[in-house]
Amino acid sequence: EQLQPCRFTEADRNKRRLKDVGCIGVECKHCAGQVESRKFFWSSVNAVESNFVSVHTHVMECKNVPDELKQQLARLKELRKEQTGRLKTGSQKAFFARVWKRLHEEGDVTIPSQGVKRTNVVKEAMV
Repeated sequence: EQLQPCRFTEADRNKRRLKDVGCIGVECKHCAGQVESRKFFWSSVNAVESNFVSVHTHVMECKNVPDELKQQLARLKELRKEQTGRLKTGSQKAFFARVWKRLHEEGDVTIPSQGVKRTNVVKEAMV
């Protein structure tokens, strides 16, 4: 719920991003549309899985995220450590594969910051 879909624009381009304009990603809903907003564009499902911690880091540091939400996220992270050990092998990979598919392959998605409509977007467990 802290992320929303977005598309890579020419304004997002910098020396680190060699992405195609229009590629799908996600952005922090709290700072979307601001000059220093944070967007995430991964090249593969494996990249999402191995770099998703950067989303948590951003949310914890974003000045637009309410402190109560940051506290709740910190508690949930502690729970995650405890619960991850009980998951079946491959569960996390399967989750990120579903997220990737929903962002890249399914129907229309609403991209709030750009007024573009799509449906069936990433909602589950995007805390």
